[in-house]
Amino acid sequence: MRKFDEKGFGHFVYLKDVKLSKDGSKAAYVIEKANFNKDNYENTIVIRDLNTNKEMFIKDASSPRFSPDSKYLYYLKTDEKRKITEVYEVEISTMSERKIFEEKGIKDILPSPCGNYLLIVHNKELEDDYLYFIDEFPPWFDSRGFFAKKRNVYKVIDSKSGTVISEIEKKPFSFYTWHGNKLLLSEPKGNNPWINYKITIFDPKEEKEEIIFDGKDFVAVDSDGKNILFIGREKRRKLADHRFLYLWDGKKLKNLTEKFIYNNVLGYLMKDKKVVYTYDYRGHIIMALTDGEEKEDIFGESYWVNEVSTNGEKVVFIAEDETDPSELYVYDGIKVEKITGYNDKVVELYKPKKAHHFTFENLGFKLDGWYLKPDIEEGKKAPVVLFVHGGPKGMYGHRFIYEMQHLAAEGFYVVYTNPRGSTGYTEDFAKRVVQRTGLEDFQDIMKGLDKFFEIEKDADPERVGITGISYGGFMTNWAITQTDRFKAAVSENGISSWLTSHTFSDIGIYFDHELIGENPLKDDSNHKKLSPIYYAENINTPLLIIHSLEDYRCPLDQSLMFYNVLKNMGKKEVYFALFKKGSHVHNLTATPKHRAKRYKLVRDFFYRKLVEQKEGFEYKPE
Repeated sequence: MRKFDEKGFGHFVYLKDVKLSKDGSKAAYVIEKANFNKDNYENTIVIRDLNTNKEMFIKDASSPRFSPDSKYLYYLKTDEKRKITEVYEVEISTMSERKIFEEKGIKDILPSPCGNYLLIVHNKELEDDYLYFIDEFPPWFDSRGFFAKKRNVYKVIDSKSGTVISEIEKKPFSFYTWHGNKLLLSEPKGNNPWINYKITIFDPKEEKEEIIFDGKDFVAVDSDGKNILFIGREKRRKLADHRFLYLWDGKKLKNLTEKFIYNNVLGYLMKDKKVVYTYDYRGHIIMALTDGEEKEDIFGESYWVNEVSTNGEKVVFIAEDETDPSELYVYDGIKVEKITGYNDKVVELYKPKKAHHFTFENLGFKLDGWYLKPDIEEGKKAPVVLFVHGGPKGMYGHRFIYEMQHLAAEGFYVVYTNPRGSTGYTEDFAKRVVQRTGLEDFQDIMKGLDKFFEIEKDADPERVGITGISYGGFMTNWAITQTDRFKAAVSENGISSWLTSHTFSDIGIYFDHELIGENPLKDDSNHKKLSPIYYAENINTPLLIIHSLEDYRCPLDQSLMFYNVLKNMGKKEVYFALFKKGSHVHNLTATPKHRAKRYKLVRDFFYRKLVEQKEGFEYKPE
């Protein structure tokens, strides 16, 4: 057995961007692995014959897309020296390739379902080495940086010659898909990129655009040339509202999934007006089929379905559970079959812990929790680390989270729950934190911790830590202002002041307005009431604050203010680790060495405070 360490995640293979050929004979996807020597991630496209399981590979490539006749595959490569993205076409039977187009900053490619069109999606913005000139809102967005006249550019090219047929520009955050040989575009009308869309059909040949919906809160995600599938809400009043699927035949709009209650994640059209889709359910992401009348669950119990692709009859998808980060599966209309086993040997070496599920009740709700149990010497008790997920409309459950496995391997119990506000439950449940963040949801988390200690007698209630990122970082900050129960806390990219988050966060103007309350410049009572920074004097728990400098979702001010206030109050056991790069989700997207340093920091801090139980903490770079 190999022990999880801070670099162990680099041994696992991660699958993404799966596509099924139109004839159903092949799947293409990207396998990603960390390279610590280069401090990057290496992407390889795999073309897998689903009949023979034969694999073909394209190194250093991404975004695999099959041609409508299933004979060719289009994909992207990056020329780092020229800072140009190149579009390639490969003839699958011979694996001979040719470059057909290049452009700076290509984000995606999408072949039309009929004809020889290829959609090229790239960004365009005002470039200046000295400044950003901004006259639109929002001025920045997490992982995308500052916006200086930024636009999504949609170029339709001839896939054989590479000639540009037509192009059209839309705002950032617009969505796109093909509708026959026309483009189906969903563009946000206002400042909030998740509501209020104008949906148009653009004819690249005639260069004409037709509005089909204006002011709906859904976006087009798929089309068969006649019927269009939308996801969202016809009218979305809150960001906490669940999303559902709608089918439009050109005349009538039909709500397909609202009757099934749970939040939808993605959806694609099948034959006979059926839809394959995924939905959140109590720690699972389930894949299901529906015609709008009945629903059939296909896969997902004790799993987390990440991506789906279909040709209308067969479905390929990527799924994970708590012991395996991702593998490829096929549903042929009758049964589900696991196709790949990239991580089988790694799982055998590391032996990740299976999660123990438990339920508990609080204030009228039945809630879900899980824990990973470490190896414990007989007669001894183990320390505990409680995780809080992001969101608040996030969800824990049957997925692979490396840092949890890492801490469990180091001798810690790892506990995690889905408090009110989480997805995977009713819409009412998700809305229960609106303007009450840190109140009943905090009680849910503590109630889950109490239930855990009733179950596990080998867990030490006197050595408990708490951690989380984003909303989990907020809840960590909040928890240690409300109780001294925790002997260590790691708050990451969290919120300490809703007052500044409202106007400084990339989404604060509308997200905080809903979650916390009205404009704090007019009425800041709730912003103060629910902000940890105003209760900082109550903190006695040793605290490690982690933040990434390029986080625009919960910007640097949140952690820096909290640190400064605590230090000014004379709190000695407060430490601040600021990563010089990395977006809000740097725990998932940062470079391998960055992620390894983060894992080590968290582990070492909890080891110091919960195992050694000593004062002080020192960072020692390698």
